[in-house]
Amino acid sequence: MRRSRPSRFTPTSMASASRQELLTSMINGWRLPSVVPAVLEIVEREPLASAGGFGGDLLRGLMEVPGSFWSQHPRLFARYRAAVRAGALARRALPPGLRSEFWNPLAVDDEDMQPDPAA
Repeated sequence: MRRSRPSRFTPTSMASASRQELLTSMINGWRLPSVVPAVLEIVEREPLASAGGFGGDLLRGLMEVPGSFWSQHPRLFARYRAAVRAGALARRALPPGLRSEFWNPLAVDDEDMQPDPAA
């Protein structure tokens, strides 16, 4: 998994952050207390929502969040578990080729990234 520089958005701009920025933050473990709830809102509405890689890449990004985060946020973990179940059901309805895309490697695009001034 490729790691990149911190993203340019701040915790106060999660609503305006792109899906790619949210995915990048999850993969890299940045701003998880702000990013995870924003992503959960998306995947609760659309379990196989995409950040541009493949259907369900946002849910896969949630799977990259460390267990230590989930143990500190049990309510978010309950929502995450429900999202994983919903994603599994949604994938079952897909043709086999598309179903297996869910396990593709997650990609992070550096084009929209720049150094975090707060770092």
